[in-house]
Amino acid sequence: MVDFYKPIVPLIVIGMKSTQTRHIIDLCSGGGGAIEQIQRELYRKEATDVQITLTDKYPNTDAYALIAARTNGAIGFHAAAIDAADV
Repeated sequence: MVDFYKPIVPLIVIGMKSTQTRHIIDLCSGGGGAIEQIQRELYRKEATDVQITLTDKYPNTDAYALIAARTNGAIGFHAAAIDAADV
């Protein structure tokens, strides 16, 4: 896998520290994309668990369930439709 998202991880870390959160809600997740890579990099940089919730207007729950299983629940999902334009 190409590390396209690796450069944004430090910015996510800064945002998480400034908001004092360990939870990310990913809007417009599509099929999950590289979220596992981002989660691994966040864990590697912070050495602590980060919970990520995938959402989408048309959620790909089959793909999300696979990701949730592969990450032992570190990445979860919301099965109902979430429209990012109307959050």
